[in-house]
Amino acid sequence: KRPQHQINKQMLTGEIEIFVDDFKVINAVGKTLPFTIRDYNKANESTRMKYRYLDLRFPVMQRNLRFRSSLLMKMREFLLNNAFVEVETPTLFKKHREALRNI
Repeated sequence: KRPQHQINKQMLTGEIEIFVDDFKVINAVGKTLPFTIRDYNKANESTRMKYRYLDLRFPVMQRNLRFRSSLLMKMREFLLNNAFVEVETPTLFKKHREALRNI
């Protein structure tokens, strides 16, 4: 249990603290990452897109994804409540997506 002055009620684990006596590295990083938390803002967009799986882990990107998800959910909810039916036609959209990607 954390001391009273260190409790963080904003976090689910804010009342506990874990002390580690020993640990074992299961999978070491084979090379240096293309960008780190410290130099994230310095990384150019092409590098960030090449390593998108790293880019999406940063808080600013997480915030963007959550905002987009929330917005789409609210739009779908509005349409559903107003008797709209969402119809997905992958055959039509597949060609458009590939065409847009080349622009």
